[in-house]
Amino acid sequence: MKPIYRDTIARIDKSIKKLSPNELKEAIEGMKVRQPFLFDFIWKLTDELSTKENIVHLNYLFLFSVRCYEFCYGHLNEINQISINVLLKKWKNVIEQSLKHDNPAQMVNELNRINNQPDMADYLTEYLLGLNESAFAIRNNASTLIKIKFLFVFNMLNVQVKKNYPEPIE
Repeated sequence: MKPIYRDTIARIDKSIKKLSPNELKEAIEGMKVRQPFLFDFIWKLTDELSTKENIVHLNYLFLFSVRCYEFCYGHLNEINQISINVLLKKWKNVIEQSLKHDNPAQMVNELNRINNQPDMADYLTEYLLGLNESAFAIRNNASTLIKIKFLFVFNMLNVQVKKNYPEPIE
């Protein structure tokens, strides 16, 4: 599966920024309906981040991520809770080792390797650190949690692309 490149990422980012507040709200609501379990996964364990500003940014990243994948690979079927649980079970050892040794970088590195989405991972990092114009800066452990969650989202989207389109997409 080919990775999503920076030019596509910039195009999707720009298209979302052009939306009016009402259009953005409708787009996010529509995506929640199409990917409810993925949305719930993002918000689990992130309730402490539920400031108004963070909600806007996490919803943006949710919409942005799915739109990038659908732009590159086509419509994605709903990712259900069973698929999420299977994926988390697959990653259980890496998660446990990372938590045991208080080494989230281990999990980030492994997810980046498996996902093969370097430009998406770079964009996510830049966004979370406030290094681009649409970004917000979370400079504590919360940014690591959000980064790991969205790297898992990328992994789930990769798996869904492969389910939808078993032939290689190049």
